[in-house]
Amino acid sequence: MDKLELMRLVVTLYASMPMVSDYRIPDAPPEIHIMPKTVLQDLVCSAPCHIRAIYHPDFGLLIDETLDVTGNVYDRSIVFHELVHHAQHVNAKFAEMHTACERRAASEQEAYGLQNRYLSMNGASEPVTTLNWNRLCARQQREDRSTLSMD
Repeated sequence: MDKLELMRLVVTLYASMPMVSDYRIPDAPPEIHIMPKTVLQDLVCSAPCHIRAIYHPDFGLLIDETLDVTGNVYDRSIVFHELVHHAQHVNAKFAEMHTACERRAASEQEAYGLQNRYLSMNGASEPVTTLNWNRLCARQQREDRSTLSMD
């Protein structure tokens, strides 16, 4: 995958965003960085992991160079998912939530839901599986309270 091919894909994916969401196409796309999977994993996980792409407000979209964005709808949907995060950021969608974990949970829940709508709209037979982010936040809150009560 080359950068020009990916930029064309981003335009196409943004054009489909209003069909599956209330988001308008952002005025400017995020910066896009294509990199080896091992570099991406090192940056995000510090070890091998399942990460294929990530959006970060300061750095833009970081994408595994082995994604088959032209031939695989699931790989395209990964990029779409990360573009949803860019749209969320541009619109300060979850800024009013109390904790970073709550913001992340709501952000991921929405991005996975829209990714699955995108997949369905493009004839994919299986949705992507999602984590229960709210449950992770509840566990984190219990751990935080436990740590505070020990102090």
